[in-house]
Amino acid sequence: MYMRLSSKTITLVSAAAIALYASAALAWTGPTQSPPSGNVSAPVNLSNNGQIKNGGLTLNYTGTATSNGLIVYAGYTGLNTATPAYTLDVNGTVRATAFLYSSDARMKEDVAPLANALEKITKLEGVTFTWKDTGHRDIGLIAQDVQKVFPEAVGESKTTGMLSLAYGNLVAPLIEAVKTLAKHNDNQDKDIAALKAQVAQLEAQVAALKNTR
Repeated sequence: MYMRLSSKTITLVSAAAIALYASAALAWTGPTQSPPSGNVSAPVNLSNNGQIKNGGLTLNYTGTATSNGLIVYAGYTGLNTATPAYTLDVNGTVRATAFLYSSDARMKEDVAPLANALEKITKLEGVTFTWKDTGHRDIGLIAQDVQKVFPEAVGESKTTGMLSLAYGNLVAPLIEAVKTLAKHNDNQDKDIAALKAQVAQLEAQVAALKNTR
């Protein structure tokens, strides 16, 4: 048994289909170029609508993605900033369970001990201050001051000229400063022990003189 649709019904169904198609077409804009070899065409969402991708995403690289995550092969990546000045530039607080610094000896050359670490550390001044943009009260160091003592721990943005401080780089001079203080304490302990021995010897001589009277 077949149902015969009226011309009015057909018109309404056609109008609804056209409206749905137009709505979907306005929700996203397709890519303007053919995808690289091995990739599959997919709609690129250029509107304010969110988009979900199940799988890795690689930017600025035409090879095969080897990680199920986000890979930015070249350029600067900014979070909460439209003008990133570093490989990863975050305008805000970053939270993680750990941060790792590349430090393998096979990556380094011209390695030399830090000299005068204690003297340099004593030139630094810890301060308390308020961030202008957030009004948040904080403690730390001033990059310009650290630059005069440990320039290796200070970075400068090529785009803005603003200075940043690698606090982790100050661990090495702090360790050497503590070792210097420990050595001074050991020497003082030896000197005190020697003085105590001399005092004990003098006391013994005084006691001997008293007994001879």
